[in-house]
Amino acid sequence: MDLSLEQCRDHWLNAFYTGQVQELIIYEHPEFKVVYEAQGKVESNLSRYACIQHAVQNGVWKPRYLDIQTEIFEFNPTQTECRILLHLAQPGQVVQETWSFQADAWQIIELRFCKKKLVGVCD
Repeated sequence: MDLSLEQCRDHWLNAFYTGQVQELIIYEHPEFKVVYEAQGKVESNLSRYACIQHAVQNGVWKPRYLDIQTEIFEFNPTQTECRILLHLAQPGQVVQETWSFQADAWQIIELRFCKKKLVGVCD
């Protein structure tokens, strides 16, 4: 059974917050990356997975939950890609998720912590 974007996203978030790397692999595209615009830093899957596994093994995996005020879903015309803009409670803070529907499943391609709040997109 195909999972909806919302279901895949819920599973992905749960896997992240509980440190389940094998579950993350299912929902993250092989070329998934985390972009931290303000620091000019890009994190790949392999380095993230290693850090998460190390933290879980040492009992120190305690990721910070985001205080989300609003979520805006922007689908492409064919409903095969979606950009989700998360406006955080902290003024001017925006996080962008980019998801793609490939091979009968949704996968996240990129998680971007934007440098500044813009209308509709991150810069």
